[in-house]
Amino acid sequence: MAITVGSKTYVGTWVFKNGGGVVGVAAAGGTVGSFMGSNSSGNGSMLLSAPDGSTLRCSFDYDTLSATGLGVCQDSAGEMYDLQIS
Repeated sequence: MAITVGSKTYVGTWVFKNGGGVVGVAAAGGTVGSFMGSNSSGNGSMLLSAPDGSTLRCSFDYDTLSATGLGVCQDSAGEMYDLQIS
């Protein structure tokens, strides 16, 4: 997973748990097939870091049917960001 905020790119891992109890985990650039295509929703979190050592933590709700989600992220300086997955 990679997220760019301004000129800084954060890269790291994410985890997702759907309503049926299936968990998916992936590192940057990885994909998880265990919940893809299932008709469910759930929530997840991400922990990402930039080359300068700063971090970005995100929490999100995700719908696998529409492949969309909403959440919030906070960087290591305390700045908050809205997250939209589409």
